[in-house]
Amino acid sequence: MEHGHSIGEGLTFVGSAALVAYLAWQARFVGPGILCVVVAFGMYFFCMTVPQTLGLPAVATGRTTMASRQLKLPAASKSTWQTQVSILKLPSIWVLALASATMYMTVTA
Repeated sequence: MEHGHSIGEGLTFVGSAALVAYLAWQARFVGPGILCVVVAFGMYFFCMTVPQTLGLPAVATGRTTMASRQLKLPAASKSTWQTQVSILKLPSIWVLALASATMYMTVTA
């Protein structure tokens, strides 16, 4: 289970409240911008790698091997409508839709 989005959102609320409390309401807008610039510079300097360092093929090699493969499709492929209906029959899709729809609802007493 990944809770990264929820943790990040919570930290954003706490960080924004702290900026507003200690500085001014304008810091709520400037603070995240400065943080994004700092993170972008960090990623630029620390994430400069090529796929070969991770044991993956080069991008050009991967594209040519994928393009040279022959895709074996079933004789009678489903239409777009049939595919959409089969996806809507999955319970996990409905759970995800309900979770997404109720993510920002709050209960008031």
